Amino acid sequence: MQSIFGMPLKWSRASAPSGTEAPPAEDNAAGLKAPVAENNATLLDTPVAGREPTVKCDPFEHLTLDRAISLRWTLRDILAKRTRFLPVADDDLQLLVDMGLAETHDGEPALTSAGVAAIE
Repeated sequence: MQSIFGMPLKWSRASAPSGTEAPPAEDNAAGLKAPVAENNATLLDTPVAGREPTVKCDPFEHLTLDRAISLRWTLRDILAKRTRFLPVADDDLQLLVDMGLAETHDGEPALTSAGVAAIE
């Protein structure tokens, strides 16, 4: 099947039917190739020159949705320093400290860098 409707057929590795081989990928002007996984899928989170891959891990994935939402709002309250008006529950604060998302300084809760990243 060389052409469809008189037009040359262009192959891409991601759309090649199973059992067929796609022609080798041509280099672009910069001489870079898109990395291809074993299953012909293009890898999206590969390092690019000058940029590090971002891997986000949800620290609340083991909790229920309601609990995760509540703790995210608690983190936002701590970040905005609203804890004088809205005191943090001791259980919530202890859980956030155990998870490494918050810490206490002179009795006042503060976020760690992981805590800030969890709400961004």
